[in-house]
Amino acid sequence: MDSSSRKISLLYILLGIAPFPVGIAFIYIAQLVIFVAGFVDASIEGITDSIFVLDHAITFLNDNVIYALCLYAVICVVLFIVLDRKIFTGDKPVSRLGIRDISGILIIAVASNIACLGILYLFEVLTPSLYQDYISFLDDGALGDIGVATIVYGVLLAPVVEELAFRGISYKAFRKSGLSLPLVILLQAFLFGLFHLNVVQSTYTFFMGIVFGLVRYKTGNLTASVIAHIAFNLWGVFGQAILSLMDERLLAVLIVLSVFVAAASYRFILKDNRERKADI
Repeated sequence: MDSSSRKISLLYILLGIAPFPVGIAFIYIAQLVIFVAGFVDASIEGITDSIFVLDHAITFLNDNVIYALCLYAVICVVLFIVLDRKIFTGDKPVSRLGIRDISGILIIAVASNIACLGILYLFEVLTPSLYQDYISFLDDGALGDIGVATIVYGVLLAPVVEELAFRGISYKAFRKSGLSLPLVILLQAFLFGLFHLNVVQSTYTFFMGIVFGLVRYKTGNLTASVIAHIAFNLWGVFGQAILSLMDERLLAVLIVLSVFVAAASYRFILKDNRERKADI
């Protein structure tokens, strides 16, 4: 490989990494917008003392973090779509999804979500402090309570923006860089996990990043991983309440079984429309 080829390869690798810092930056920018809105709200409420104004702005931000996340997601969805179309001009899905594909995707998503309970259980047993930090992280981020904004963000906006970022731009850029497929899958999954900024959540999202990446690869369609991600989060919001009613031993068996169900669905239900070229 000549120096020119190595330079192009490096540029694509850097492009693949870019969605991570860009997404983090816009999360903080969105929070800054809500924080400033807190000062405006303090003025409307007639609060004039500088200490109380600052305290009000901080409280306002803490109470409305979910809206900051929604704002970040909307901005980045538009940004990533524009960048994807500008950078990867001409790239199209390898195939359309059929009923069989969608059925397999949904089974994989739900089974993987159940399998992730095993990861959470291990953290709860082996590192209780990290598990409690994870629960606090969700609560502090306004994601612990189920509300309309939480559902809209968690079930729709977050899956779409994260898939555009990591199975869209990152995946395509790493594929074009010349990296091997296993490394592409692992690297985009690592960035996806790291993006969640919490040890526990980063661990199971790394696992799910591999799953979503494989779904993206085998179907040759970004929509497939978007559907899988939405189904995964949707089950996390509503389905786990059902599982919480189960006997612990039965749940443990179900967790183990879910791994085999997800693997079997990937192998036998999803049609093999995977990309045949590294530059797709």
